Amino acid sequence: MPTLRVTQSTLSAETFRVEASLEEEGQPRRIAVTEFDFPITPQDREDLRWYLEDYLQYAADPAPKVAARIEERIAEMGVDLFKAMFQTNEDSRDLWASLRDRLNETRIEIVSDVREAASVPWELLRDPRTDTPLSLSARAFVRATSA
Repeated sequence: MPTLRVTQSTLSAETFRVEASLEEEGQPRRIAVTEFDFPITPQDREDLRWYLEDYLQYAADPAPKVAARIEERIAEMGVDLFKAMFQTNEDSRDLWASLRDRLNETRIEIVSDVREAASVPWELLRDPRTDTPLSLSARAFVRATSA
């Protein structure tokens, strides 16, 4: 099973360095490194919290309208994260091209320091071509802490 290991480092409050490595048996390890800004506003954080924690408990009007707005923002953030991750340089584009058609058999590991774990919502990562979150398409999508 291929493993895409995404190792996140925080350079500043909104700037991240990410090393994506694709590991598979019998193949050389492939690495792509990107640095990008990914600002998340306090409103984005509150909207995500509300959507994941409160919406299902309080689904009466006007909650569905609010949820629809947040779902659009979630999709937008996921596409923005994907573009920052896989469309900024040749190495990252090549890595994604080799993985795209095998995503359903791939394990994705998100590795970060415990303090940085919530700084990037990797679960939202969305391929704009298929409009599908990677976390729902991959064989496994897990988080791990760096040692």
